[in-house]
Amino acid sequence: MTLLKTSVVLLLGMMSFSSYAEKDNASDDNQGSKASEIYQLIEVKKRTEDDNSPVGYWEIDLKYPKVNLPGKADVSSTINTSIETLVNQYTCEDGGDRTFTASEVKVDKTSLSFKYESMWMCSTMPGPDFVTGSVSYNLTTGVKISK
Repeated sequence: MTLLKTSVVLLLGMMSFSSYAEKDNASDDNQGSKASEIYQLIEVKKRTEDDNSPVGYWEIDLKYPKVNLPGKADVSSTINTSIETLVNQYTCEDGGDRTFTASEVKVDKTSLSFKYESMWMCSTMPGPDFVTGSVSYNLTTGVKISK
């Protein structure tokens, strides 16, 4: 199996999308094309000037999957809302640096799983804080399988 990656960068913002599909090298059937429709990696990068920052600006750097299940908009919406809640769980009200990175995204016919790491530092904090974890979703029901 070979992992194919397709990326598109939008110039209007600092956001890019990547689709992933597995392709079986031994056959030319279109089974691998269905996997490319399951999710995209969303990347958001922002920099905000702020005098409360020790370096004069705050940076946000987010990378997470967004699910797109053909014919299952309600399941896609349920999963994406849960992922966005996780991505935005650790944030600063008065400005700060923030990263969220999803890695090792795995998908099969019934589930989507990934590891994540989030780091944030608010203007009122003496140093950064972070959390790591993993999460899985059932692609049939949209239910979170694990935390």
